[in-house]
Amino acid sequence: MKIIKDITDIEKLHMENTAVALGKFDGVHRGHRDIMERLIKEKNKGYISLIFTFSRNPKTAGKNISEEKIFTENEQMLVYEKTGIDIIIVYPIDSGILNMSAEAFVKNILVDRLGVKKIICGGDFRFGKDRLGDTSTLKSCGERYGFDTEIVDMVSENGKIISSTVIRRLIKEGKLEEAEKMLGHRFSIAGRVVYGNQIGRILDTPTANIIPEKEKIIPPYGVYVSLCNIDGKYYRGVTNIGYKPTINEKEKQLGVETYFLDYIGNLYGRIIEIELVKHTRPEMKFDSTDALKRQLVKDKEICRNIIFE
Repeated sequence: MKIIKDITDIEKLHMENTAVALGKFDGVHRGHRDIMERLIKEKNKGYISLIFTFSRNPKTAGKNISEEKIFTENEQMLVYEKTGIDIIIVYPIDSGILNMSAEAFVKNILVDRLGVKKIICGGDFRFGKDRLGDTSTLKSCGERYGFDTEIVDMVSENGKIISSTVIRRLIKEGKLEEAEKMLGHRFSIAGRVVYGNQIGRILDTPTANIIPEKEKIIPPYGVYVSLCNIDGKYYRGVTNIGYKPTINEKEKQLGVETYFLDYIGNLYGRIIEIELVKHTRPEMKFDSTDALKRQLVKDKEICRNIIFE
């Protein structure tokens, strides 16, 4: 999979015969995966499969608004790598793209640079200056420039349209099971394992600490039963999200620390992905590390008794 983010590299492109999926794809939820599955079918027909997305949501560009992402750009790339898609273009959001008319975007980028022959997107896709371009614009441009447009219907769950906005709300409220149904997969947090307080040695439990990216949406602080994919095998864990008040009351860095039940190994420096399965208790301050250790035994027992599907 090739990833292109630099505007200079994009401007040099002169591709041919591509099928392009358009969208932001925050969350890579069931609706997004439907689009990707259709894109892979086009690849099987001989097209180059390409996802065209943006470095940030155009609706928030130029505004003092912090984006809350279900899956960060780096986490999205971990998903894309598993799909077999050929190219990912993450287009930088700047004044040039924000002021480009819808038809200019189609002609100058999709047609002239990417050689598009098939476009796949959701029915709510908007683009161009002031977001005036829509699926009707794509279809009319396709007639002029020689490409087909496939509009993918919104996906529903229990009568509710699946959207990133709804999923973000569910995650912030701690309703992970509902969010999972809409995502089509468990909510997860990925990152590079860093050195922590070495508390795992005191508690006789191997641990892995990752620092979530600033834009990553985080569920309520506390303890979760979790799963971690390490070299293709899943390991059970107890994951604490928060500031570890028992160890360091002045801790300022939000962390995601996982205590593994049955994994022994050195993960420092590796990128891992922690899937959150179930919230079991809020973050708590204990009187001592011995009290924390006794609670961790209980947390592990809860984890062992959960039946994973």
